[in-house]
Amino acid sequence: MRITISKENYLKAIAEAESEGETVKAVTLTRWLQVSAPAVTMAIKRLKRDGLIHVGSEGQITLTAAGREIANRLRNRHHLIERMLTEIFGMEWYKVHDEAEQMEHAVSADFEGKLADKLGKGGVCPHGNMVGRINLARAAFVHMEIWWGWIRPAIAGREV
Repeated sequence: MRITISKENYLKAIAEAESEGETVKAVTLTRWLQVSAPAVTMAIKRLKRDGLIHVGSEGQITLTAAGREIANRLRNRHHLIERMLTEIFGMEWYKVHDEAEQMEHAVSADFEGKLADKLGKGGVCPHGNMVGRINLARAAFVHMEIWWGWIRPAIAGREV
């Protein structure tokens, strides 16, 4: 089985939608990835064939252990890259997400390990997300929410 950038993006989107408390269905992926419904249908078939997702009787999509491992690795790389760009290169926090989206697919396991050694395991990315603790339920971690031009911390959707 070959893991393509497209498959990585779908797996990561499923994991992120789940972490936001959403029941993931094809329409969820259409919205999260901004792709057409037929493209999502074909991707779901490939991911299911490769044993990376399960599709329930009502269309709910969940990651298999193999799919979750790939998604978590990619999410961890993304967070490490965001930290590298801000902490080492001084890039503004609001610019690093798009850069990390591109770079996360090109980073080798060896480079990821070097980043973790340099930056330390865990920690917080520039947007307030915990690195290395990406599997926690939405209510278990603090995230930053932009609201009326202010940044305010929120826990499980409640203002703090």
